[in-house]
Amino acid sequence: MIKHDREDFAGDRRPATRASSRRRKSWPLEIYMLGRFEIRVEGVPLPKRRKAPHRLLELLQAIVASGGAAVPVSYLIDQLWPDSDGDRAVATFAKTLKRLRKYLAIERVVHLDHGTVTLDPTRCWVDVRTFEEDVARSEKISSHVRARGWTGELQQALALYHGPFLLDQQLKPWAVTVRERLRECFVRGVARLSDHWQRLGRLEQAIQWLNRGLQVDPHAAPLYVPLITLLSAMGRKTEASVVYHQCARVFVKELGRTIPQGVQYLYKNVLS
Repeated sequence: MIKHDREDFAGDRRPATRASSRRRKSWPLEIYMLGRFEIRVEGVPLPKRRKAPHRLLELLQAIVASGGAAVPVSYLIDQLWPDSDGDRAVATFAKTLKRLRKYLAIERVVHLDHGTVTLDPTRCWVDVRTFEEDVARSEKISSHVRARGWTGELQQALALYHGPFLLDQQLKPWAVTVRERLRECFVRGVARLSDHWQRLGRLEQAIQWLNRGLQVDPHAAPLYVPLITLLSAMGRKTEASVVYHQCARVFVKELGRTIPQGVQYLYKNVLS
């Protein structure tokens, strides 16, 4: 059985307030997982070692991927040490958690409480959490009649998305689902902003957002059709053709998949 450290019950354990998860001048711990993996302690990136502490960093990544709050120890063990027997796996987890705390060198940031693990939201900022919260806030605001300000909230959220979640954990089941959920969230946000600027007749801004979305994530299939359509409608077929060939390169050569049907249709009926 995992024992609870006395420090796990110290301090304020209330849920994070709206301000606690958003950017401020400094946090004891900052974790970046969108497009890169970086840890900053008191604003300073942890130095990269020649021999990286792979397993303890994977534990931190899995905690974040699982929501960062009240993550069952049993789940983490199943994901990271699936081939270890019960007692051995528990002992390995306890040792790895201890090493992780030492590596981060921040007191009371990783809590172990009644068989669950939580990253203290008042001491730890995570780009994933802030991204999802800002997107959700923009959607809530935009649902109101005469909504104002949601575009600023959404742009702030999208600025945090520098690429897919933890690509170095490409095949790990605990990362794949989260990666796709965040990608869909990003794509939906870009599409919302693009549609918004189109409705206002500001087509160049709509195109800029679609372009940025594909620069950040070339695998974002739903963004190709509206971008090619807009460029073609504005008489910029050369640019539209460039976007088509980028799509073909990504899907056929990189992913080994067929070009999305909507893009194929545009190529045959609009660009040819």
